[in-house]
Amino acid sequence: MRGVSCAEDALSAVETERENLRISTPSWVKQSDYEPAYEAFPILRDRREQFAGTLSGGQQQMLALARAILADASVVMVDEVSIGLAPVMVDVIFEALHALAERGIALLVVEQYVDRALAMADSVYLIKKGEVLRAGPFRTERWSPQGPVSRRSAGAGHGRDPRPSPSE
Repeated sequence: MRGVSCAEDALSAVETERENLRISTPSWVKQSDYEPAYEAFPILRDRREQFAGTLSGGQQQMLALARAILADASVVMVDEVSIGLAPVMVDVIFEALHALAERGIALLVVEQYVDRALAMADSVYLIKKGEVLRAGPFRTERWSPQGPVSRRSAGAGHGRDPRPSPSE
């Protein structure tokens, strides 16, 4: 059974990491089947008995994505998954998102690091104040500083990742 999973960071702070996985994954996923989540985020294996509220922000985001991995959804939605995280944690989270995309899982990403999101985009929707300004397949030349829609108008000037994206 495949569906949509929202990788949100609404965790039960008073439950352990393992309990958060158990509570939020479909009933057909057994605890012995948590290995895909632990392969994606090995540190979670070591934190199974730790209360979720005491995990770092990056580890909480990993746990949120681990729940999406275990749900075996065909679509995963993430909203500002990198907000407040250290750059090294942002890298880990985006590596996991890339791995999901490579498995054929569709991602709906709202993200402050526009270049990072664009690096794995097939389609882009530029939305400003609820209005879709542009939609369609992602092609680098259309989103270049000289193209019809610049990265600045897509929000890349705000919260821009200082590292070059793979397309630059």
